Amino acid sequence: MKSGQKDQNQAQKRILALTDHDLLAMLKAPAHEYTPFALDVAREELARRGGRETLEARISEQTVQQEAAAEKARLAISKGLCPRCEKSDIRRHSGCATPLVLAIAWIGFSVALPLLMPHPGAVGIAFLAFVYGTCGVLVLITATSALFGRHKCRACGHKWR
Repeated sequence: MKSGQKDQNQAQKRILALTDHDLLAMLKAPAHEYTPFALDVAREELARRGGRETLEARISEQTVQQEAAAEKARLAISKGLCPRCEKSDIRRHSGCATPLVLAIAWIGFSVALPLLMPHPGAVGIAFLAFVYGTCGVLVLITATSALFGRHKCRACGHKWR
């Protein structure tokens, strides 16, 4: 098989695999962007799929369905349900309140430890550094969870923010 024939076969396969939207976009593009062979294949494929009006109607219907599905998911989330299966058995990420709890604990250590150890030695200072460092790391971890955490449905396993 010659190189030109092979290129045409590959181009034909790519065009036949295009979505309806991409096929219409190809045919609406300026003619100089594609070879005459590619345009002929695209026109044949358009006719095989039912013509321009059929494809535009199908794309419009798909858009309406996608928008309806997105609205349904937003409504389910606002009700505290899984957007996929609409069940209420979900695990919410708990990162939102945890930094506040840890910050209160950190302040509590700040006040309580100096009262408990009025003259801390090296062990007391090391303990304070450990407590403050641990609380600081936990605050960072849970704040990250709050920003990037996801809810998870226990019924279907779907994850979302």
